[in-house]
Amino acid sequence: MTDRSTYTVRFATAVKGDVRKLDKQLQRIVQKEHLASIERDPFKASPLLYEFRGLLSYHFSHKGNQYRIIYEVYPEEQIVLVIMIGSRERLYEALRRRLK
Repeated sequence: MTDRSTYTVRFATAVKGDVRKLDKQLQRIVQKEHLASIERDPFKASPLLYEFRGLLSYHFSHKGNQYRIIYEVYPEEQIVLVIMIGSRERLYEALRRRLK
């Protein structure tokens, strides 16, 4: 039995490169824990403001480093579009460049 409230996670093209930059253990953790959590409830993340209005930021840490998964939610289609995954350091600068 499938839960209709579960969202489907999709990735923007550039996200593949983001994932490759993460170590293999972190890639598995992101997939099994964090993306699964976003699929179940994409709206529990922090909404971004100003120029990033409409995007959500899911926060987690791994080995003392802070990471973010930035995404947009399309409720009608039940889709989450991941725009960027990376460490908190300079992430928002990179996001600004990616969105131009």
